[in-house]
Amino acid sequence: RVVKLFKRLHTKVGFSFALVKIMRCMGFTLLLVHWLACGWAHLGLHGHEYAGDDVNWLMKTNLASRKEVADFTILDAYTLALYFCFVVLTTVGFGDITPMNGVEVTTMTVTIFLTGLTWAWVVANVVDVISHMDLYGLQFTRVMDDLNQLMKDKFVDNTLQVRVRKHLHEAYHVHRHRHHQTTVRWLSDGLQGELAAASGVESVCAQIWYFGNLSTNSGWLIDLAQHFKAEMYSPDEYLLVKDSVTVIRRGSCVRKGRILMRDAVVGEDMILLTEILKDSCGSRTMS
Repeated sequence: RVVKLFKRLHTKVGFSFALVKIMRCMGFTLLLVHWLACGWAHLGLHGHEYAGDDVNWLMKTNLASRKEVADFTILDAYTLALYFCFVVLTTVGFGDITPMNGVEVTTMTVTIFLTGLTWAWVVANVVDVISHMDLYGLQFTRVMDDLNQLMKDKFVDNTLQVRVRKHLHEAYHVHRHRHHQTTVRWLSDGLQGELAAASGVESVCAQIWYFGNLSTNSGWLIDLAQHFKAEMYSPDEYLLVKDSVTVIRRGSCVRKGRILMRDAVVGEDMILLTEILKDSCGSRTMS
């Protein structure tokens, strides 16, 4: 039932599973430290029942220099034990508190074992969350490093290297969009189209005259949305867009002596079946 409630809450709120992982680590760690602190507090107040003497770890604390251990409250002992367990957990090791008898040495051995495993688990989860916070960013840096190494091995001219790196940086958001499309494929075809339509495909379709009258709720618009693909061109490149229509969203290009800016359309005649009727004039990017 708890799992069902969690799924229902996640469906409504959509919180990050990375946050869930961090909260789970924090909750388990606090619970373990609480249990260990309770055990150490009990040993400090009633250790003579197990060790056979009155010497215990509470006598090594600063508070013991101000009042007798017998006068310690449960809260005093628990607070000191909690501090003690957190010091052991984080491997800080101030050395201000140490076990004083055989029972406490055994308990400390168990404490070190449990807290060591827990701390390693916590660090591993935190590193995993941080390294997966931006999957595409990690992929982008790997591609950039790989491309730099490739150009170095091939002795590529420095001018071309600069153009390649500039293109990759400028195309960052385009490739991120493509990366997100692999995630969207987990959805049904209908939801994929609705999500694409909600992402602004309607404004793109409105620039193409024979798609301009499609309504937002039209099934045609949803179907069309699944076939739109983002492309990125560097300055002074030719648009090779045969059998497709292109809507400029950023930058500019020149075609037939005219400068085309945002929302300009190239290739509207893609719907024609006869090649001789199509305009074969190419376009060249400016920015």
